[in-house]
Amino acid sequence: MPSPASNTKAQNQDNTTDLENHRDPSPVDFKSQSSGIELTSLSKSPGDPGADYTDPGLVNTSPISPIASENSQRLPGATMSRGITSPMQTRFREELEDVPLHHKPGASLEQKYARPPMDCSSNRDPTQSRRSPLALAFWGLSLFSTLGSFLWLIAAIYQPRWGRLISSGGHGLSPSTASLLTALFAKLIESAFVAVFVFTIGQILTKRSFDRGSTGMNLAEISMRNWVIQPGLMITDAPAVRTAAMTTLGIICLIATFAGTLYTTASDALVSPKLKFGALQWKTLQTNATASYAYLPYMRETCVTPIDEAMDGFSNDACLAVALSGGAYHNFKTFLALWHESPPAEILSGADVMTNRPKVKSILFDNTTMTAQWIEGNYSDPSLNFQSYNRVIDNVTLAMPHPGIYTASKDPANGILQPSELSGVGEFEIRASVVSPTVNVLCANMQHQELEPLVYSEWPNAKVNSTPVPGQKIGWLGWQQDVPVVGEHEWLNRTVVDDIFRWGPQYGRRPPVFSMYPMEFNLINNATVYMSDSFYILAKSNSTRDYTLCQMRSWMSYKCSTQFNVSGTTGAHLRAHCEDDSDEASYQKQAPHMDTNQTSRDWRNLADEWNLALYLNSGLVNANASRDRILTQLILTQPKLSGSLPSFAEGLAALVSSTLTSGSMDTSLVHDWPNGPNETVPIVRPPEVQNFRALMRSQEYTSSYYTDWQSVFYGVLFTVFLLNILCLFYFTATLKGRPLADFTDPPNLFALAINSPPSDRLKGSCGGSPDRRILGAPFGIGYSACANHYYFEERDKADLNN
Repeated sequence: MPSPASNTKAQNQDNTTDLENHRDPSPVDFKSQSSGIELTSLSKSPGDPGADYTDPGLVNTSPISPIASENSQRLPGATMSRGITSPMQTRFREELEDVPLHHKPGASLEQKYARPPMDCSSNRDPTQSRRSPLALAFWGLSLFSTLGSFLWLIAAIYQPRWGRLISSGGHGLSPSTASLLTALFAKLIESAFVAVFVFTIGQILTKRSFDRGSTGMNLAEISMRNWVIQPGLMITDAPAVRTAAMTTLGIICLIATFAGTLYTTASDALVSPKLKFGALQWKTLQTNATASYAYLPYMRETCVTPIDEAMDGFSNDACLAVALSGGAYHNFKTFLALWHESPPAEILSGADVMTNRPKVKSILFDNTTMTAQWIEGNYSDPSLNFQSYNRVIDNVTLAMPHPGIYTASKDPANGILQPSELSGVGEFEIRASVVSPTVNVLCANMQHQELEPLVYSEWPNAKVNSTPVPGQKIGWLGWQQDVPVVGEHEWLNRTVVDDIFRWGPQYGRRPPVFSMYPMEFNLINNATVYMSDSFYILAKSNSTRDYTLCQMRSWMSYKCSTQFNVSGTTGAHLRAHCEDDSDEASYQKQAPHMDTNQTSRDWRNLADEWNLALYLNSGLVNANASRDRILTQLILTQPKLSGSLPSFAEGLAALVSSTLTSGSMDTSLVHDWPNGPNETVPIVRPPEVQNFRALMRSQEYTSSYYTDWQSVFYGVLFTVFLLNILCLFYFTATLKGRPLADFTDPPNLFALAINSPPSDRLKGSCGGSPDRRILGAPFGIGYSACANHYYFEERDKADLNN
């Protein structure tokens, strides 16, 4: 009986003889150089007649002993005993009885590749219908990506301002929700674009592979889809990138890769809503005007106090007095503090220029800082005035911003977004072309005898009383009855300062009369001149023998604009901006015919109320008030402004500035409003809606960029939109809406490749990554009609040696 080894050897020899009859001329017997292992297999399948199927294991024919070749290369299934069949091999042969030979894992390479895959008849046609799920999916993704990228590009270009649609005031989307939705939608557009572009690349390569006469596709081009899906693979797959990137399609894929990768970033930079100022532009705003400027009865009526008239008939008077005195001392103390904090060098360098000196500041509604401005500085230089009048003259004019702009900014009719509606960090700026409440303080130093025509106690036949101060006289209690009655030709006494204060018949104005001379560090006043627009103060400094007479008047100036800046982080700030020819919002440019100031007589009454609240007439009793002591030490003794101290006129302007603010509340913002309140009709009920012009810009949530360099992302948005259009055009114009099976898709590629014949162009690449020569080898898709089989085939004109 022959041994098992001799039987196996005989069978191998028979099978080798049978293979010679039908295999390719190329050798299929491979020998291991290291171990001498010879690979042989059968050509007959287990079901063929007369075929004794022998396990296609490896038979060791090497003379080297198993121990000596232990470290040699071994192949799966090889046996180290000569001609001996193990129990495992027997079970393996039994399991393979029903498996087709070319599918058996142990079948030889020749057996696998020699037989055509007649059992792989395609179940589907590569070309699908227009209503196939693949076509409908592409239509949906492509339309969404195209329209979405178009809307994103338009939003980035036009930079829409969302107003209250995106705000924290409960009227629309909150800023955080809007940012989240923007990022989500941008990510959906990006994902849809990647899917559409990868699909289109697959369609282009697949169609090119079917077209005869084309170059088909190569492995490097197949890998391009991975760039778009996973851009990081461009680094790990550098040989394929260098091969494919030299083609037109490869360049387009590189552009799409970068555009898809940066799309969400571009959306965040250009489309995501962010707080941004709009352009400065003219707008017509409105507010309500109820009373004329400085109308005292309306101010009393609107003063807020818990004590009503039923409890005290003078409650409103007391309320207004407290408001006026509180505002006056606040502004005066703040003004003195500014002088203390300002570096002397800064003031000294421009001491003679009023606009360079510290400005008066006030507070409105406890949350808005108001900054006044010194105007008409050409009349404020003491040295020039001394040359004209040969006396020390202190003349200043102060313009306050109009507080009505604050009210207008809150009016819902103007639709201005407040910082509270923008997460507490919004801002807006208004440059209103409106009038500004203004006060002029004109002071002149006068000698004792020069004042005699204006001091009753010095008149002939005057009725006087003595004061506790030795030698000081004061008019009797009814001294005002001795002052001549006002008449058509009665202008009282002439003085040496009539042309300075504009008294007398040529000016139509009468001078004041005082009952006495004040002592040092004291003030007395007069607010009783008939039909006068002025409030007068007489003061005495301890630094000079002269007395100082001051006149205060107020009007609405046309030389300014009111600028209102509101910030959720730095607060609100109202400032007067005056006498600037470059200021487009200056009220003078809106009313060029105005060239004179019309002083307010109502303000004189308000100043008298302010005087009572502060008791500025304390000099009548020589009270030596601390306020008066500070003020009188500011009186100029030389025709020169000090660089370390404010002047007396500046101090009085700061003290009286509270009347400008309180007197302007709910008043007209223009000078000639025909239906609005005026001195003839001081109150209008219901309030008159008043329009005014203003340059305005505000922060709103805007689809825009922060800094200029971020505009480079426009290229990303445009590229994605353009590629979406091209993909949609290719699908409709070239493919006629009928997609092909994408043979660059891994499942389709694997199914087609494993059912395709081998290619010499790919030899050497089965165990590792293909080199650049192999990556550029072109392949097409062939079709066998008799077998209804699709397979990869080599295309000509490929230079595989480069």
